[in-house]
Amino acid sequence: MLGQALSQALGDRAGIARFAHAYAPLDEALSRVVVDLGRRPHLSYDVPLSGLIGTLDAETLEEWWRAFSVHAGATLHVDVIRAATGTTSPSRGSRRSAWRCARRPR
Repeated sequence: MLGQALSQALGDRAGIARFAHAYAPLDEALSRVVVDLGRRPHLSYDVPLSGLIGTLDAETLEEWWRAFSVHAGATLHVDVIRAATGTTSPSRGSRRSAWRCARRPR
């Protein structure tokens, strides 16, 4: 639903800043999200998480990003560049990076 809402809000996408990127440096991780809103959905996801993050199964995160990409009509690259072993910070970092892309005017 979030991807569909974004796509609707963008309308015909005329005059938007189509590309954006953001980094989220955390104590033990560095995450990056790069976005292209050009109506060609694709996901490149390199976030080394498994197991539970609270009550969320970490493996569902990739599918969430994939569905968002398809419904928003966006190409997304979600990467953890560095992370300490066993940390959940990459998940927070990728979310922070994505929201920074969405908020930042280009």
